[in-house]
Amino acid sequence: MQMKRSKNLERAIVLGLILSTGIYGNALAEDFTWNEKTDIYGTGAVIDTSKDYNNVKVILDEAHENQTSDTSTALTVKGENTVVNVTGKVFVENTAEHAVIDNNNAIYVRDKAILYIDSGDNEVYIAAIGADGTGREDAAISAKYNGHFNLTGNNVKIIGSVDFVNPNNGGS
Repeated sequence: MQMKRSKNLERAIVLGLILSTGIYGNALAEDFTWNEKTDIYGTGAVIDTSKDYNNVKVILDEAHENQTSDTSTALTVKGENTVVNVTGKVFVENTAEHAVIDNNNAIYVRDKAILYIDSGDNEVYIAAIGADGTGREDAAISAKYNGHFNLTGNNVKIIGSVDFVNPNNGGS
């Protein structure tokens, strides 16, 4: 009798994983969270390996005190054959300040990487806000050097410009 109950429990767990995967995406996907300051080159969070995420939350509100680049980027997705899928909430915001910064990017997809966001009714908030108040052209979404960005959702807020380069000049 004990053996039979254990077998039924195993079947129930496997069936639950199969059903949750089919309805809600990857049941084994995890969240990606980052809230630190940039490195000296202005880079924030980096994803350079293929992975599925439920939710992404990246907040860049502080630059490295010795930052040398005039650009800061909250989230960079890069690398040939890197495919990142997000199926839940997305919150990416860059409000970093530094004397050398004249451009804040929120999401930057590059080097043949692909970022898919399919959030359904979950909130997507992507913002690149210039801390100096000058209204400069900060990029909420940037895809260059054959990087690809795909966003689908019913509750999307984007603050900042969208920067896609012509495919003949290295972008997509």
